[in-house]
Amino acid sequence: MPSRPTPRGSNDLPDLFTAAQWQTLADHLGLSPRQRQVARHICRARSNDEIAAKLGISSHTVHMHMKCLFEKLDVRDRVGVVVRLVSADRSIPCRDGKT
Repeated sequence: MPSRPTPRGSNDLPDLFTAAQWQTLADHLGLSPRQRQVARHICRARSNDEIAAKLGISSHTVHMHMKCLFEKLDVRDRVGVVVRLVSADRSIPCRDGKT
């Protein structure tokens, strides 16, 4: 089945979180700035080669960042990263004290 382009005309998925939410998640989960960038690209369904091109690093370096990210989030794959991030976002208390 062919992928459906987003309204912007690309095959990228839209961001799951705002910039502020990404920062809060990274702080809450102890992600480095690069791990946050890689996670964001994972959530947008980008391949290692696409991530490498976007970040100006090698595919091997992306693979190493992903390996560390998987370990830090205690997941086994890209889907696990997305699930963990969504789960963590829902568990972070809002400013008004609600979860």
